Amino acid sequence: MVTVQVGKDITIYYASGTNYHGLAAHIFGSGTRIGFVSNMSYSIEQNVEVYHAPGRRYGWGIKGGAHDVSVHLDGLWVATGALALFTTEANKTGALTAFALGASGTDQGIAFSGCRLGTYDGEFTADGWATEVVDIPALVAL
Repeated sequence: MVTVQVGKDITIYYASGTNYHGLAAHIFGSGTRIGFVSNMSYSIEQNVEVYHAPGRRYGWGIKGGAHDVSVHLDGLWVATGALALFTTEANKTGALTAFALGASGTDQGIAFSGCRLGTYDGEFTADGWATEVVDIPALVAL
């Protein structure tokens, strides 16, 4: 049983596959609600650099670098039966299956596609609470 703090917890949705062209509506509309997080952070790194032509002191332009998206879920309370989604991914070897992940707060939502499980830490407390901390690299933020 998950206790939801209305207005404080962020709802997490899961959908199988990369889901690039389904956009965020597909994840929230047909994805599976798997639980809640107390804190979510994400970063989108463009790795832009100033380009200096040979022999020039001032920058001539800006060039794009590698594009990296990462998601950090802290205090994930997983709905009944959905814990297997993360533990199955954590126990796989070789190529991991890509999935899409959506997060919806009280005001807005964001979705990530091409996700793969990076780091998974679980904690079970004496009073019966089970929380997870998950780091997820993704290909696209929608």
